[in-house]
Amino acid sequence: MKITFILADITSIGGIERVVSILTDIFVAHGHKVTILSLFRAHETLNYEFNKSITIVYLSKKKYAIKKQGGILRLQMLCSIILRLKRFLKHNECDLIMSHGFPINFITWLSGYAPKTIACEHVFYNYYNTLIKTIRWYIYKRFYKVVVLTENDRKYFQKRIGNVICIPNPIQPSKRTIADLESKRMICVGRLSYQKGYDLLLKILPPIFKSFPDWKLDIYGEGDLKDELLAIRDALGLQSYVSFKGTTSDIFKEYAQSALLVLPSRFEGFAMVLIEAACCGLPIVAFDCPNGPSDILKKDRGLLVGAKDCEGLQKAIIKMVGSLDLRKEYSKRGLEIPDDYAPNKIYQRWNSVFEEYIEHYS
Repeated sequence: MKITFILADITSIGGIERVVSILTDIFVAHGHKVTILSLFRAHETLNYEFNKSITIVYLSKKKYAIKKQGGILRLQMLCSIILRLKRFLKHNECDLIMSHGFPINFITWLSGYAPKTIACEHVFYNYYNTLIKTIRWYIYKRFYKVVVLTENDRKYFQKRIGNVICIPNPIQPSKRTIADLESKRMICVGRLSYQKGYDLLLKILPPIFKSFPDWKLDIYGEGDLKDELLAIRDALGLQSYVSFKGTTSDIFKEYAQSALLVLPSRFEGFAMVLIEAACCGLPIVAFDCPNGPSDILKKDRGLLVGAKDCEGLQKAIIKMVGSLDLRKEYSKRGLEIPDDYAPNKIYQRWNSVFEEYIEHYS
């Protein structure tokens, strides 16, 4: 099949871009011809590796979401590119379109190509307000399929629309170094944003480092809240314990040099970082936020505490930090997680959708 991926900006650093790099590689390996249509271009170089046989097309050189932007500004940028999108889809033959994220799905619908498009959701069901959700229900009924990442989201969507299925993200295959469980280093990975809940985590750390002064926390990611989070860290006197490391080109190297991953997110679309960490046998402590952690850490494969239960998160971290044996046990359990998200398993689910699509339009 000729498959066109549509997304906001393939040069950005984020979950959608990383997942698209993995999915497109898998699809190419199974004989599909893939084009990535990037509506905008904030950076000159790509931040993730893509198969050399993939064609990448940029519709504009405008910088989308490189800085914090309100919804109105983003909507204006998206609407300004609709005619270019329609022109491209009209003159470039493809069998199937996969658009990523609600804003992109919205303009794909406006362009008139929803019936031959799979709308891919990357945030949890209740991420948007009631007005946006109402618009989303209306337009998503016009798409061939809507793909969500978790069973909880599938159940929510199915109350309103019937064309929704759940296909989680795959993990990129590769040999990983097993985590150094004696390193006394905690790690967090993700954008410095409200969503990721680092402010909640910082506020519960002082008693932890008082009891375990030989431990430290390294946070990997960039974002709009960096200055605010640095101020919280400094006000709590955690400068010698907590470091903001920015981005890295080899996050698996950092997982391997750590003894514990903490995910304090208020919400997630899927929490891919949990699967990546599990590939390295890195023990995990996480909020049971919507959505993803409960799917990934099922069967007691990590310490899962209630959403925004800061006291529970603090106790779970203390429990894990205080016991090497416990870290070894959860490291062993976590190594089972990647098997559920192996490329071949995930591709089988996508291929079923492709076969139904071909039959539907044949």
